[in-house]
Amino acid sequence: MDGTRNRAYRYNPSRSVSREIIHSKWQDAIEQLSEGEPFDAIYYDAFAESYRDLREFFEAVVGMLKPDGIFSFFNGLGADRFIVNDVYSVVVALDMAGFGMDVNYATIPVNLDEQTWKGTKTGRYWELDRYLLPICKFVE
Repeated sequence: MDGTRNRAYRYNPSRSVSREIIHSKWQDAIEQLSEGEPFDAIYYDAFAESYRDLREFFEAVVGMLKPDGIFSFFNGLGADRFIVNDVYSVVVALDMAGFGMDVNYATIPVNLDEQTWKGTKTGRYWELDRYLLPICKFVE
């Protein structure tokens, strides 16, 4: 198991909080997930997905969340140019509004040097000095 998964399994700020980490492509797990109880929160690692795939996932997510649930995903859309990243952020907000969801972005500063990327499989894929974390909730 890689380091990220190990940290995810170890992290539990409250023993009364449960979480489920699904190691699968969403397309392979969506039917099973849709049949269960609605989720309080869903985070999706959308790395290497096309926007078309991501939008299909948005469509599925709205049926899997509790009314007060939260949805987020890895927002790597346009990770090499500010203008593209900004445009995708607006497109995501417009698409999510069509599903009755509001999107707010938490801005997280990013300061990574070349040493950080050394030895990674993909090399440097993030060029921006900030990350926009989408926080999606149903409109009240």
